[in-house]
Formats: sequence, C-alpha cells, structure tokens
Amino acid sequence: MQFLIKYLVFVFHNRKFIKSNKITLLTFFLLFYFKIESFNTILKKSNYKYFFFYNDYIIPNSLLISAAVNKIKSISFQDRLTSYVYNNKIIFDYYFTCGSYFNKIFREKYSAEKLIPIGLLRSNLIDENLIRNEKFLLKIKSIKKIKKVISLTLSTSSSRYKSDLYGEDGTSIKSLWNFENLICNLEKKLKNRTHILVKFKDKNFIYQEEFLKFEERLKKFNNVEIIKSDNINSANIISVSDIVIGSQSTIIEEALMKNKYSFILDFENFASTLGFYRYNNFYILKSIDNVIDSLMLLFNEDKKYIDNYNRNRKFFVENFLSDRGKINNFDTLRSKILNCINEELKN
Repeated sequence: MQFLIKYLVFVFHNRKFIKSNKITLLTFFLLFYFKIESFNTILKKSNYKYFFFYNDYIIPNSLLISAAVNKIKSISFQDRLTSYVYNNKIIFDYYFTCGSYFNKIFREKYSAEKLIPIGLLRSNLIDENLIRNEKFLLKIKSIKKIKKVISLTLSTSSSRYKSDLYGEDGTSIKSLWNFENLICNLEKKLKNRTHILVKFKDKNFIYQEEFLKFEERLKKFNNVEIIKSDNINSANIISVSDIVIGSQSTIIEEALMKNKYSFILDFENFASTLGFYRYNNFYILKSIDNVIDSLMLLFNEDKKYIDNYNRNRKFFVENFLSDRGKINNFDTLRSKILNCINEELKN
C-alpha cells in the first residue's frame, strides 16, 4: 500500500509533465514493461526464494520488480556511503544501511520493506596485524618513535574517460597536482616531524607516464614514500598511520571508525555538496592552508581542537557509519541475513 501511495503522490506532483509527454512516457514504460516480462519468463520457472545483491546500485529495477512479482525476497546492503546519491534503485525487501541516519533518508525517498542499520563493514581490515610485509611494518614502527606517519590515499584514475565522471572527485591529474602541492607544503612546515606514505587506489596508474613524472619530482623528499607493492594495500598503510588524508572515499570513513585522525581533501567542493557531508564537515578540508592549520593543531596537541574533532567523530560514527556505535563486519551481515530468512520461513 505504501508503494502505491508514493506512486500516486509522484503522479500528482508531476501531472503537468506527464500530460505534455504522453508519447515519450508511453514508450519508456512499454520498454520497461518488456524488460520486466523478460525476467518474469525466467523467474516463473525457477525455484528461487531469495536474492542477495552485493552491489545494490548496479541491479536493474526491472529485475527487482520481477523478483517482487514472483514472490522472491530481495536483500542487499549499502556498501558505499554515497551510492544512493547517484542511483534510485533502493527497492528491496531487506536493506542494511550504513547507519540510523540513512534509514531516515531511505524511508522517505525509497522503497524498502525493512531497513536495518548495520554500518560500514570493512573497518576491521584496518589492522596492522594483517600486514604481510614484515620488513615494512618494522620500518614504520621504528619511524613512529620519532615522527608522525601521514598516509595519503589517492584516487587518480588510469583512464581519462573515468576521470571526473561524477565531478572533481579526486580522479583527475589536476587532483594529483593538488596532492603534490600539499606534500611540498608539508615538507616546508613539518619536514622533520612527518613521514608520508602515498598509495594509489588504481593499481594501473603507477604504469602511466604521469605517475612516473610525479614519482620523479618527489624523489627529492627523503621522508616521502610511494607504496607500489601489491602486498601493502591502503588499509595496511592506514593501520600504521597517525593521520589519514585523501579524496572522498569510503576508506576515509573506515579510518574514522578506527579512531584515526582522517580528512577528506575537497578543493572543488565535491564531497561538500553531498547530503550528509554538509552536516558533518568537521573532517573536510578545502585548501592546503586548511590542512596545514589542522595538522599543526594536532601536532601541537591543541585540546580544544582535538576535543571538538573527537566529539564530532563520535557522533558521526554512531549515527552514520555503524549500528548505533556497534562496529560490524561481513560476518555480522551473514548472520543478519540468516535471521531475515528464518523470519520469513516462520511466516
């Protein structure tokens, strides 16, 4: 019934558009109907009772609707904080969210029968005990006795076609130059107090000409280390870092969950314009000066700044990144999915 009411409200608010675009809409809905029917043809002959989708945002609506028509229960989870911003495909029987705040968003705008907060599920991977490279770990532990370790997680894309696909999200070469600028400024202000670890999310980028130039320019800095090894991942370097800086990425929030001082570098207001970030901007820095000022306050152990940061982080983690403060992982997800199935079987 609630879906019908939402649909009628939608039709009412868009009645002028619907009236003036009848042919276009008829074509659209006809094609959509044929897609649903193509799935129906397969699912009617199947014995499926439940569908679990890992990447909720790439599943076509037509499949989800067909599953509902054929009484197949659908289950998925919010694997990325911002996936809902780009997609409207939250049509599930059971949907696990990143936190109670997102329940409010999805309850008002999307179609999920049951919303269950579970939180981000990968923060447990940020653990120095999972580092396989013993030599690297011992070296960083030795450095940390005299310096703060800062990790920079970069999202520069090896494909120019994917770069800036959603806006200035840190995948462009321009963003790489911004981080290089930051490194140069950190060298001037905090040279003898830091060791900087740089890791690229896109493994293929390290074979690009732009990377080779970037690497060559940074060779003059003895305390800057670019991690190219496959057996040292982003979670590994964050686990041994005191401070984490990067473009908008879920791993920054996962670092917050592990009580790391973590920051999003947002020169062009990409993250700052996205819903929940506007109200949780305590870890968003928009300029190199902002970064330097924040790091100086941390290095000098400014009580007012640190208390305010920790207070904001606690609220954010409890309401946006976890199950009311309880940190979960994929084992928890499996257990909760089984609970959902058992609940259905009882009914």
